[in-house]
Amino acid sequence: MIVLESRLERYKIKKIYKRQKRIKIIAFIFAIIIFITGLSIVDRAVRDMMCIHDKQLYFFNYDNEHYRLHLFGKDYIVEKKGINDKIYSAKMIVEDFSKIANNYLEWILSKIKTR
Repeated sequence: MIVLESRLERYKIKKIYKRQKRIKIIAFIFAIIIFITGLSIVDRAVRDMMCIHDKQLYFFNYDNEHYRLHLFGKDYIVEKKGINDKIYSAKMIVEDFSKIANNYLEWILSKIKTR
């Protein structure tokens, strides 16, 4: 069965789809915020009831050479140099991609202008 739609109907459907997608993203972010807030409140309440003041559910700390993340009772230590290398390599990939995309766009525009 073929459904014939006008351009305006397709535009309205796309607009509704985009709005639903935005609402889903906002709801997901809101749920994550509520989850993290709930974890903090429960952690603080449990530590107060048990009179434990030195341990936390999660925290983040850094010094000159390392990042330290304490999450759910385990310590994760990551070197700053490793993270900086990853950030630098990702930055280079994005810059290379943007150069290629700009060159390709200029090539397309030059082809369009010559017609």
